[in-house]
Amino acid sequence: SEVAAATIDGSRTVKIRFRVVEAGNVPRGEIKITPESILSDIVKTEILDQISRWRFEPADYTAFAEFEYKIVKR
Repeated sequence: SEVAAATIDGSRTVKIRFRVVEAGNVPRGEIKITPESILSDIVKTEILDQISRWRFEPADYTAFAEFEYKIVKR
């Protein structure tokens, strides 16, 4: 959002790790941002809200994923 973007004072790269449960969804409490301290609360909240809406194919097992996420100040 524009409000969240206003809190970014420079480019940042964080690691995001999350768990996908058998139903294919990502529980909000299973998303970890590292290091989270370099992001404002509103940016963290928006990232968590977006990822928790992701849906994957259902499976008989849980899975973990991790990726680097770069936020670029424009």
